[in-house]
Amino acid sequence: MHVHPYRLLILLGASPAVLTETIWSLARQQTPPWHPVAVDVVTTGVGAALLDARLLGRPRFHPVTGHALAPVDRWTPFCRDVLGGAPPSLRVHTPHRSDGTPLPDIRDTDDDARFADLCYDLVASRTRETEALPVIGSLAGGRKTMSAHLMTAFSLFARPQDRLVHVLVNPPERERDPEFFYPIGEHGEDARLDRIELLFPRLRSLPGTGLPAAAHEDPARYVRERLAVQGTPAPPARLTCRLAPRAAGGCRLDLEDATGTLLETVPLRPTDAATLLVLAEATIAHGDRVPNTALVENAAIEARRAAVVYHTGRLEAPAPWGTTDDLSKHVSRLNARLRAYPLAGAHLPVQTRPLPDATAYGWLSPLPPLRVHTHQAGTDAPGADAGWPFEHLPLQTRPPAA
Repeated sequence: MHVHPYRLLILLGASPAVLTETIWSLARQQTPPWHPVAVDVVTTGVGAALLDARLLGRPRFHPVTGHALAPVDRWTPFCRDVLGGAPPSLRVHTPHRSDGTPLPDIRDTDDDARFADLCYDLVASRTRETEALPVIGSLAGGRKTMSAHLMTAFSLFARPQDRLVHVLVNPPERERDPEFFYPIGEHGEDARLDRIELLFPRLRSLPGTGLPAAAHEDPARYVRERLAVQGTPAPPARLTCRLAPRAAGGCRLDLEDATGTLLETVPLRPTDAATLLVLAEATIAHGDRVPNTALVENAAIEARRAAVVYHTGRLEAPAPWGTTDDLSKHVSRLNARLRAYPLAGAHLPVQTRPLPDATAYGWLSPLPPLRVHTHQAGTDAPGADAGWPFEHLPLQTRPPAA
């Protein structure tokens, strides 16, 4: 019997059964049957632990709760019964924190960015050769944002032979049954699997839209730079960060057009203003995004943060960035404030880029020219006599705007 080979790229959440359900459907619900020669599983730390224990039979501890997961090898007999032989090659891919540990789950925008970059890079890698085996992507597992990123990746990189599928399990109680992995035996005889072949735009195949070399050299950056600006308003021509005590109007970020017309104003906490200015200074000096490890436990960085806060009339320096988690929380808080405003939210949130042993912070493209103004009385603020420790963002003293 002829068997059609393919490579499976599948998202998994907390249910490893999605893997066996998808392979079973492709092998048993079409003619000729399709059998995977390689499987790429994209999941989180929690998903990887559950896959290891509940499908591959490897002893594992739950990464969040710490309790032992009972190992059961369902994979070997499944491959023997459904595929008629030894298991295909299987690789598990998880996004990692800056300390190298697997990300347990997708909980915030930074986590999502790490997963998205992994997804774009992996799909681009597996579809690089135009005549290679077809890649079938499965969106059935994981969070909705994970599925959205996989579909985006396939829309950009998929070749004519590649497919996207989703598997529905009925009745619903079978989907919730921890012992159900595919229709067999007492836990699956009444189950029905419906495979959905998903339609998606194949931009790579459109005439005149071939992928440039940059798309495969750095897929994640290519996707973000090309897609982030679509459907967004034009960026501001310049930015002005105004530092003042609360009684004099407080901190704010003004977004202006080329004529100086005010487009939008974003009120900022003093610590948020400090985060913005410190990261802007660092990226200008570095010429690109900056590793988080270079920003923590750094006396020069803390001096800049303190100077910003002092110029708002605060008497105490902000709590130092002692760990990368401290930094991440401040960046997330700044981004939340920026995203509350349409223009700032479209162009100014700080972006992350996973590195082998760190996380880089910065922007997709250079920020518009950024000026820093202080309230005239701000020169008497505590710490002002220590100077303004920014090289690329000079401080201008001017009366507050009327």
